[in-house]
Amino acid sequence: MPLRHISGPAESMLRVAVAQRGVLSLWSASPGCATRFPTTYCLVRRHREFLGSEKISSSLRPQGPAAMSTETGPSRWARLMADRAADGSGVLLGDVVTALNSIAPLHNAGDWDNVGLLVGDQAQRVQRALVTIDLTASVLAEAAQLNADLIIAYHPPIFSGVKRFTKVPIVQLAASVGCAVYSPHTALDAAPGGTNSTLASLLGLKDVRPLEACTEEGPVEHKLVTFVPASDMATVLAAMHWVGAGVIGEYDCCAFQQAGTGSFRCGANTNPTIGTPGERETVEEARVEVVVPPARLEAVVAALREAHPYEEAAFDIYPRLPAPVTTFGMGRIGSLPSPMTQDQLVTHVKKALGLGSLMVATPQPQLGSLFGSGTGGSKGGGREDRLLSTVAMCAGSGSSMLDRALQAGADVFLTGEMSHHDALRAAAAGITVVCTLHSNSERGTMAPYADRIREEVPGIEVTVSASDRDPYNIV
Repeated sequence: MPLRHISGPAESMLRVAVAQRGVLSLWSASPGCATRFPTTYCLVRRHREFLGSEKISSSLRPQGPAAMSTETGPSRWARLMADRAADGSGVLLGDVVTALNSIAPLHNAGDWDNVGLLVGDQAQRVQRALVTIDLTASVLAEAAQLNADLIIAYHPPIFSGVKRFTKVPIVQLAASVGCAVYSPHTALDAAPGGTNSTLASLLGLKDVRPLEACTEEGPVEHKLVTFVPASDMATVLAAMHWVGAGVIGEYDCCAFQQAGTGSFRCGANTNPTIGTPGERETVEEARVEVVVPPARLEAVVAALREAHPYEEAAFDIYPRLPAPVTTFGMGRIGSLPSPMTQDQLVTHVKKALGLGSLMVATPQPQLGSLFGSGTGGSKGGGREDRLLSTVAMCAGSGSSMLDRALQAGADVFLTGEMSHHDALRAAAAGITVVCTLHSNSERGTMAPYADRIREEVPGIEVTVSASDRDPYNIV
């Protein structure tokens, strides 16, 4: 199978030939790279469903009821990461990967994309990370000078399948010195606060929404319903909550209770808590409902049976699909703070993105106006003084989003690059196309993305590359 990831123990990674020693001499490899560490991590911030699981490292396993703190959110996650890095050896790469995936979930990436950890061993330690659009030779040299253990390259340096290394690729150089490489790419494009959201924010757009929404479905869960005497309800609920039932987002100990009447007749060989063998009984009971992740279902059922006062606990289990959430998606569309002419818009985009020049395709006159029918088209034909209000955008290469921009009635389509024929098609449809060059439309995201990483993983130093740049210059 062609290679798309290089992972595994650091000491087994690729080594470069003697000819690359000049590059190696720039690097002081992390002392933790050759050491094996446990690969068990705990996702504490919103993952109480894993409490008690064998996958939780012993150092993070809760000890007694006091360990079931109700505190959640980034502050708790951040303190955990800081505690694990307190010895000065950095944070486990696996923990960093988990945090990066929480910022930009990988399942929202394009199915053609190659995202996630591309190079590295999740058991190695990370002290310093370098954030960049592209992993180039100059960026790798910069990482060497910073003694970085991780390069977070927005564009995947390994994209299509690789079957052989006949020349020394940049990822092999990174791997040879134990530097991990992670790529978020279209996962970051789709995420709230990601590439497209940041671009919209820089322009000050209002009422922003995805051009192409994706569904954040999440894992399938179960709904467990049981029936328990009202006097024992709190005990049974506590037992199920303790092993991971009742977690909804950032909330835990969630449940629903409803009073009712249960009835049963005890068999001749039973030893009932309530009632007499052979006689019909009615009991005031509570219907109790909790959500349970699949990984915790067996433990929750065992806890229910252990805590329930009845000899035979009655319960039902239903599959539960979470409701779709459409805050994630590709591209964005929104309204300018106030309508602008094309010249005003170009000045606005240059200032917002810190660029000296742009490529602009002006709408073509409509056929009716050319032949004197007086119908200039709904977009005002080719007039450059017409007012523009609605801006659609797609960071990077925007051709795939053009049809959605047209359907949404955009006046402007902002992107990094667009093919010649798609630009003609947009201009014929009456849309102003503004191209910044590919990575110039993405680079503004790197600083806020780095800030997010610092918040989620305070145990590492995060630097935005100073040498990363678009390969093109307009001269």
